[in-house]
Amino acid sequence: LPFSTFTAIFIGLQRYTYPTVVAALSRALSMAAIIVTLLVTGSLVKMAIVLAGFNIVTALATFIGWHKLASIRAPFRLAAASRIHVSRLFRYCGVLSIWTLGGLFISGLDTLIVGHFDFRNTGYYAVAASATNFAVMLLGSLVSPLMPATASFGVVSTHALRGADN
Repeated sequence: LPFSTFTAIFIGLQRYTYPTVVAALSRALSMAAIIVTLLVTGSLVKMAIVLAGFNIVTALATFIGWHKLASIRAPFRLAAASRIHVSRLFRYCGVLSIWTLGGLFISGLDTLIVGHFDFRNTGYYAVAASATNFAVMLLGSLVSPLMPATASFGVVSTHALRGADN
């Protein structure tokens, strides 16, 4: 969840390629790993561990990409961050964090619930859910470039309206 901030930075800077590639590779590889894990072990716990591992690796890959981007644009020192900066960061990225947490509950707990009530078919559900999550992620990646552009149009039109009123 805290690493969603780094994805938001890429989106805010309109640099979509890196987070999209990381997310797509993560989804595709995690789906394959889940299939293999379930075929080999049939364990819901091992499947959850594999999925958690991919989530951690994806978060770290996003952080590393952000760190490279930040080191090119401006050196980053954690000690230079003030309480005001941290507060502003949480305000700006709070909605994305809530969205990510909601997604975690939807796409994480659903498999657990299916596993509890119908363990025999959990593998099939997990594969279908991974494919669906991949499609949702792909659609989000296609739509996300429109958000900053739309926001900038809103700012320009609001500024133009205010200028007309004066």
